[in-house]
Amino acid sequence: MLELQLIAAACASRTTAALVFNHVEHKAKGFNREYSIVLRAVEVYYMRDPDATHVDYALLAEQIGEMTPNPKHRDRFISILKDASECDVSVNNVGAMILAYKRGRAGDMLAAALANREDVTDLLEEYNRLSNATSLEDAVLADTKPISHENIEQLIADYVNRENGLRLYPKALDKRLDFGYRDWETYLS
Repeated sequence: MLELQLIAAACASRTTAALVFNHVEHKAKGFNREYSIVLRAVEVYYMRDPDATHVDYALLAEQIGEMTPNPKHRDRFISILKDASECDVSVNNVGAMILAYKRGRAGDMLAAALANREDVTDLLEEYNRLSNATSLEDAVLADTKPISHENIEQLIADYVNRENGLRLYPKALDKRLDFGYRDWETYLS
């Protein structure tokens, strides 16, 4: 199960966890809810301990036990964490795992849209983009557009939400700045 491997990879290394948190929408529909809760617990673990290089499974299991009052749910979450600790995962191949997850998710969304006879133009484009990507970096770069000083004003007019601010990449930075940098106007003059 790919979700279990993603949890194991996030637990193995903080750097790998950053990749997973930036590229996997674990709160989105289609990602198993139980796995999403465990992955969120891993994210909170790293936020609590900024010096942690990897997850201490015993400590995280204890934290999950404390934050989950229902014994049935607690046992299930700890079981998922135990399975992840026994999962053999290559930290070097996390990009490929994330790309495989994104491809599968795009394929599922495309299949559902086709079954419901919905417009699939955007979904088909996304699926083709991910299918043609040879690495996670290719997939990310294919989704970006270069900018120059000639089109910066138009870019700001098109993409900046004046209420929330300028969206940033990686997503972790954007999230850290409360979903948008607001003082951008002072730096563009």
